[in-house]
Amino acid sequence: MWRHSQNMLLRVLFGGEQKYVRLSDLTFDVFMKEVCLKFNIPEGRQLDMKVYDQSDTEVDAEVFEEIVKDSPGTFRVMLSNEELASDDTIILNFTMCDPPEEADVGEGSQPKRPCHIHYEAKALIEKILTTKPGGEHIMQEYAKTRCLTDATRRQMINILAAEMTETHGTSPPKSVRVMYAQGIVALFPYLEDPYSQHGYEHYYDPESGSGYLAWRLKTIQRKTAEERSVSVSKSRKIGGPGHQQSTPFTADTVLSDEDVEAAIAVLRHSADEDTIREKLKTTFIYCRSMVNDEKKAADVFLVFPRFLDTPGLIEQDFRLQFGEVTANKFLERWPTNFKAKVVKESHGLVPTTELLELMCNAESAAEVENGWDSDMSAILLLLHLLPPSAQG
Repeated sequence: MWRHSQNMLLRVLFGGEQKYVRLSDLTFDVFMKEVCLKFNIPEGRQLDMKVYDQSDTEVDAEVFEEIVKDSPGTFRVMLSNEELASDDTIILNFTMCDPPEEADVGEGSQPKRPCHIHYEAKALIEKILTTKPGGEHIMQEYAKTRCLTDATRRQMINILAAEMTETHGTSPPKSVRVMYAQGIVALFPYLEDPYSQHGYEHYYDPESGSGYLAWRLKTIQRKTAEERSVSVSKSRKIGGPGHQQSTPFTADTVLSDEDVEAAIAVLRHSADEDTIREKLKTTFIYCRSMVNDEKKAADVFLVFPRFLDTPGLIEQDFRLQFGEVTANKFLERWPTNFKAKVVKESHGLVPTTELLELMCNAESAAEVENGWDSDMSAILLLLHLLPPSAQG
């Protein structure tokens, strides 16, 4: 039969490690024995092992051969309600860390407590870190070392706090903060604090309101309050909220690298245009520094991709750089004084596919279905006419 014709390699994920398992016989029993050998699982635990395919559907002996023939991808193996780490340590999920008769803690020994895994919270943190910039690095570092450096831990807290405030505001409910803290230690069991009641209090303690997440949220709240205070103060000084700004943008506070990373993380994934505009405003100085750095200028749209899919951001950037008065003069005179001259001059450029498309859109009186509209196309043509600077 086919199952005996050749050895077969299957990818298996267990305890955060992925390895190839070689089968001489395509049967479920042989597969389980080989997995035990490959991952140093005691043979007595074989009855507790569960196998899942890529869709997280359990695989048993009855369907194993058919699943393998259909290109299963990676099998995920877990112990029943338990998950084995890369060493011989067993992390118990939804069970007691120690039997009831051993509950007494001896002098100098590590406290013993229930180790409950909060699966909903775990899934939330995993989803955030696998979709946000920098999150994959955090998970890879933990998979290799079973811990996080201080810098990586701060990065994780910044990413999670940015997501929390984007979804729930700068003062998220206590239940949300607890869920995030639970999710961290559920996803990264070695980050638990064995000397606290639940193991997650160093990330957020609902009793005292302290912890890494709480401190980061307080920093965000303080900076938000300062920005609002400065904004109100400026409005009063220059004639109230209806008065137009006439000077270029200047930052009241210089964001730290961590704050910039957190803002960029929100920018990449937020669907709210008001949030996008506000975060681009707070990262304006960083963005301008990239534009003025010839080594980084080409990566601006990679770091700030929302310029490509959110209308009005280029105009906002222009207003922040040159002030309202200059911006208004430029936009007022563009359709009557500048646009036609730019289009005329562009006919003398060496034609390229991109240039011809911009010229076509700029000269079109009809609404453009695909690509930039007439005014924006003409502005982009202007970039082709400008001579290069001394810096290139």
